[in-house]
Amino acid sequence: MKLGLIGFGGIGSIVAGQLATDAAIEFVGIAARPSQGERIRTTLGAVPVVETPQALLKLKPELVVECASHKAFREYAEPVLEAGIDLIAVSVGVLADAEYRERVLATAHKSGATLQIPAGAIGAIDAISAARPN
Repeated sequence: MKLGLIGFGGIGSIVAGQLATDAAIEFVGIAARPSQGERIRTTLGAVPVVETPQALLKLKPELVVECASHKAFREYAEPVLEAGIDLIAVSVGVLADAEYRERVLATAHKSGATLQIPAGAIGAIDAISAARPN
């Protein structure tokens, strides 16, 4: 699987480190600040570091994982989904904006791509569910 990653901060670097142990995954590019290039090379080797959605898409990922911020989600989500590439997103709080959420979902629907939200990305849901009386 050719994977693109958005973000290489606290969460992104952990995700990358874990996924790098899977021989079936090939990192084709990381969207991150240039200052993180050395950390990325230490963890993943010679993976291109890019700064725009267009540059990431040129690397032809089959799947993109977003582990950055609401700002990064807003910058990358629609271009990735519009290109027909599935997106796993961690910064899902941005989807609380109903108008934006509908636009993103419509983009995914139109292209046939999926927007996937891992359960851990909504940690408060687990806490609320656990606190609820049976």
